[in-house]
Amino acid sequence: MGLNYLLILLFSLFYTVRGRASTSSIIAPLLVGYDKLSRPYLDDNKPVDVELQYRVNRLYGIDSVANMFSLDVFFRLRWKDPRLVYNASLAKEIRISPDLIWKPDVFIFNSIAQKTLASFVAVFSDGTVYWPRQQLLNLTCKLDLHDFPFDVNEFPVDARSFSYGFTELVLRPFNNTVMLDPNPVPTYKSTLFSMVSTRFDSHDVLSLPAEEPVRTLTVYFTLQRQSKSYILKYFCPLAFLVFLSTLSFFIDPKSPPARVASAVLLVLSALSFNLSVGNELPKLDYVTLIDWFVIASFLCCLSTIVEYSVVNNMVYNQDKRFHSVGLGIDEFFRSTVPILWLLISLCALGFYERYSARVAMVVMTLLWLALMVTRVVFLFRASFWKPTEASK
Repeated sequence: MGLNYLLILLFSLFYTVRGRASTSSIIAPLLVGYDKLSRPYLDDNKPVDVELQYRVNRLYGIDSVANMFSLDVFFRLRWKDPRLVYNASLAKEIRISPDLIWKPDVFIFNSIAQKTLASFVAVFSDGTVYWPRQQLLNLTCKLDLHDFPFDVNEFPVDARSFSYGFTELVLRPFNNTVMLDPNPVPTYKSTLFSMVSTRFDSHDVLSLPAEEPVRTLTVYFTLQRQSKSYILKYFCPLAFLVFLSTLSFFIDPKSPPARVASAVLLVLSALSFNLSVGNELPKLDYVTLIDWFVIASFLCCLSTIVEYSVVNNMVYNQDKRFHSVGLGIDEFFRSTVPILWLLISLCALGFYERYSARVAMVVMTLLWLALMVTRVVFLFRASFWKPTEASK
């Protein structure tokens, strides 16, 4: 280390003799006796304020199954080191190697892999140090997929000091802003998500090896999933399949092969859609919005088989009174199930708030079941109840 300082002094002497101040001539006197392992203001027993700013180039590689995303970002830190104050007439700023001075050990807590592409350190005359780095980060996140594929999620970037507590290093947002590249490269744009907003949150947490809580600064990127592809790939085909299944109600109840074959085929198609949707999502302990829609589609297709098994037994029953009941049930399903499914489809596509679509679907289904039971009771009463003389 002594040899390096000696070389710096020789270079500074050479440039000073030639009548101009070089970076080496400015920084060399500052580094004499400089301890890069000690933070600024250590002798004054006060914390060093470190300002942080992100300039996002792209947010990509969002994986809903693995709960991960990737970030290409300029990670900028700024702080003051009074040991590096120099005469402003010599230079406005000087750029030096990051290895020569003390730097805050700020890292991204929820990053599982990172790669630094470029970095430098700029020192200003008042002792302000500016340290930008371009980094590629792979980060973990916790996605809430209740409203999938109409979900809106926050993707956190959690920055904190590794070893300095909040009484030694205070992390603050620079101008409380996150800079987004106004002209991103087209390949950097995400076709599956759109940026809604960004926000900062600061709190203190216990984190080893620091002996006291460390200041954590988290920026949240709020993104909304683009749902058009899911509507075209899942919602529209499923809705069309269910409408096809309701056409079986218009087939003569005395034609079992036509009704049963079409109903079974459509039930199997709904099951295949359920398996396809499962590949888009992680293993969850709750039901998403698209799961509710697939389940409703499957039950509607299945209802055509259940309904026809009941109607067929009534139509071919030896007791002629069952005939009118079976035909009445068939007419009820033919006139109400298509309308019920249309309302369910509109609810799934029209309510993006949590639970709204699911509650609406459940309520409408329960109302339809109540109406069906009332209709069946009325049909049985009309066919089997004979008014007595007293009732007349």
